[in-house]
Order: sequence, then structure tokens, then C-alpha cells
Amino acid sequence: MTKIDASALNELSRLEGQAIAVEDFNEGGDALQALAKLDKARAQAVALRILREQIGDVYYQAGAFDVLYGVSAPDAVRYMEEAASIVDPYILGAMLTEIAVDSGYIEHQAIVAKAVPILRRALACRSMEELGAIEASIKHFDETYPA
Repeated sequence: MTKIDASALNELSRLEGQAIAVEDFNEGGDALQALAKLDKARAQAVALRILREQIGDVYYQAGAFDVLYGVSAPDAVRYMEEAASIVDPYILGAMLTEIAVDSGYIEHQAIVAKAVPILRRALACRSMEELGAIEASIKHFDETYPA
């Protein structure tokens, strides 16, 4: 391994550690974003870990979902399948927003087509009170994908 390779691996490890052992949510989010630019597979694994282990607050987890969707939309949809009906409403709002924004991308049509019914089921099992905080995300989703 060359000195440059070792340095790059050290940087990836540092970013990963900063995103997982988060002390400052802004720094952790920046680390995850930087990791996504340098190593998508590693960023995908870290984002999933943040979501599954509920690392940080819901805003941090929603940011991790955004990164996950950006680096691997299929993995993000698989995560939706397993968790959309149980995640915090704010994270559900991030899911709704990502899918609504992605509606025009031809390369993601199959992914979006799979995600829409998953998200509709997740919304149906929630109370209006629970969903109040993400009303704008729901409205955007419903306008993009009318029932």
C-alpha cells in the first residue's frame, strides 16, 4: 500500500468515525456528505447504520436518509420497505420529499414506482396528529403522485 493509499484510507476512516460517533450534528453531516463524494459504498453503509441504529436525532437520521438516497436509491427504497411505517415522521417526510423530487428522473422511474405505494401505506397507518409536522412534505408528495 502506498503512502497516498494509506492517507486516503485514513481520511475515509476518519470521516466514517465522525459520522457514526457524532458529537456535533453539523460536523457529522458534513463528514457523511464528504464520505459520499469519496466512497459511495462506504457512505451507503454508514447512512444505513445511522438509520438502523438510530444514531443522532431525527434530523440527523433524515439527513442520513438523504445521503443514502443520493448514493443508492435502490438501497433507500429497500430501507423504506423495512422502516417507512415505523420511522419518526420527520424521517418519513424526508422519504416523501426524495421521491417527490425524483419524479422527473427517467432513470429512477422503476425505483419511484416501487416507493410510492410503500410510502402511501406508511402514511395510511399514521394518525393525522402524528403527521402534522410533515404536512408540507405530504402535500408535495400527494401533488406529485395523486391517488
